[in-house]
Amino acid sequence: MPQFVYAVRVGRTPGIYKTWDECAEQVKAFSGARYKKFKTIEEAQAFIDDTDAPKNTTGGSPTNYQRKPPVAAAPQRPTPYTRPEKEGLLQPTDVNQTSKREFSTARRLCTTETVAVVDSHNVSSVSEDAPAEFSEEETAVVYTDGCCHNNGQEGALAGIGVYWGADSPLNIAEPLVGRATNNRAEIYAAVRAIAQAKELGKKKIVIYTDSQFLINSITQWVPKWISNNWKLLSGKQVVNKEDFEELLETMNDIVVEWVHVRGHQGVYGNEQADRLANEGVRKH
Repeated sequence: MPQFVYAVRVGRTPGIYKTWDECAEQVKAFSGARYKKFKTIEEAQAFIDDTDAPKNTTGGSPTNYQRKPPVAAAPQRPTPYTRPEKEGLLQPTDVNQTSKREFSTARRLCTTETVAVVDSHNVSSVSEDAPAEFSEEETAVVYTDGCCHNNGQEGALAGIGVYWGADSPLNIAEPLVGRATNNRAEIYAAVRAIAQAKELGKKKIVIYTDSQFLINSITQWVPKWISNNWKLLSGKQVVNKEDFEELLETMNDIVVEWVHVRGHQGVYGNEQADRLANEGVRKH
């Protein structure tokens, strides 16, 4: 962990960066850039999400914790994804069959970077292995995504996407109500997916998401925030307190497995969730 991290709230690619050079690539010669240096990732993320953050901020360096990779790490326009022939099999006429096929497809297509299982009765209970075994019929598998157009700026609009399978009636593309930020959209996409799984009588849900912020928050930071009365180390209130409280409430009585996938790398389910989230924005 570096001594400082650099948060880019408005720039070429908003996010959290480890070095000033990487941060500078996102803000130099960018009109209206907003960025700042912090000692902790939590404070940096709060700055990115805080729509009331000071406008005249200075910074002065990303492993990459942001939702999308920095310009230096990957091209902004990846090679167009060509749908594998086997993807045509994903016809979710049956929810259980969809879960089976999506799970198999996800394991085959995506590179998982983080897997954490959270027991529904104790958010602090996190392990690399599931606390209980569930059959495929008892397990839902989905991709979720959230997006925000003009994130952190006046007039921002956000949407959420939940992808169950090709042409599935369970797929969700909805506008996000309330404060519009990328991270709120990511949180509420997960909330909607978990609520759906519970309505279907599932005992476990596997959520594939490209939001490392969401995974880190629910598996690492939230337990600390709760014990600290929802305050950051700086003493400031956690910006997304109410959002995470709703997520925790929704997680009751179901086991949630979080799997991180690399966004915009041609993972079909992730690309579809992203498409649905953007469709949700257009519904405002």
